[in-house]
This record gives sequence, C-alpha cells and structure tokens, in this order.
Amino acid sequence: MIGKLLGIICKFVGGFVLICLLATACFGGEPKEEQEDVAEVPQIAEDLAEEESVSNTPEEQPEIVEEVPDVPFEFEQALDKAQNYVDFTSFSEADLRRQLEYHEFSPEAIQFALDNVNVDYQAECIEKAKNYLEFASFSEADLREQLEYHKFSEEHIAVAIVEAYR
Repeated sequence: MIGKLLGIICKFVGGFVLICLLATACFGGEPKEEQEDVAEVPQIAEDLAEEESVSNTPEEQPEIVEEVPDVPFEFEQALDKAQNYVDFTSFSEADLRRQLEYHEFSPEAIQFALDNVNVDYQAECIEKAKNYLEFASFSEADLREQLEYHKFSEEHIAVAIVEAYR
C-alpha cells in the first residue's frame, strides 16, 4: 500500500519536474531582474553561516552522529524497514524482529537493524497501551495481557500501565 502510494507520488513529482524543465527550455528561464537576485543568494548564505557560527557556543553545537561504516545493502534495507515500522506505529523489539523475519531478511541483517534502529521501547510500550485504551475499555489485567502478547518486557509494561491510566 505504502509502496503504491510512493510510486504515485514519485510519478506526480517527476511529471511536475519535467513540465518545469520544458517550460524553462521553451521560455528561456527567469527574467533578467530575477536572475540578478539569484546572485545575491550566495552572499546571503555566507552571512547566515557567519551569524550561525558566532551564535553557537560549544554547548549549543549539534551532536555529530558517527556514520555507520560500510554495511551490506541487505543490512541497510533491514534497518530502513525497521525504522519505517517504528515510525509508523508502536512495536516491541520482539514484534519488530518478527516483522523483519516475515520480510525474510537474514538473521544478521535483522540483528543489525535491531541494534541500530532509533527507538525507545519504553515509549513504544506506553504508546501501544494508550492506543488500546483509545479504542476499547480494558482492565489493567487485560491491558497487561495485550502488552505481554506483543512481548514487551515486564518493566516496560508496568510503566506503560501507570502512564496509560493517568
């Protein structure tokens, strides 16, 4: 479903870009006055960069995340799939592993994805508990049972139940 939607969007965006390119080729681009404004863009960008470097103290500098060394393509794909899943809805690590196994990634690629996905399983458990309570009435015991079914840890479940019933 998501793949089809992305395909449609890509075709639409690609068509739009093609039309823009054709219009530029046929009509000669921007008028002269606008072209002069474009020359000012690098200077504005430099000015902004200077202001940014002056205003940032070492404590304010963004954290630099180390790039993952070269990994096999399948590992990247498994990590991408895992991140898409947790960005879409809440998952326990076990549910996420099961989803990646369903897509037939190798055990090594699955482990790489689980080790590197950007996720807080406690927050996922809380979100899952709250989602259950939004759609149905649950006793604490029934909610615990649902979260256990998704293989969240006992510690995550205990916190999630407290948070969900607030």
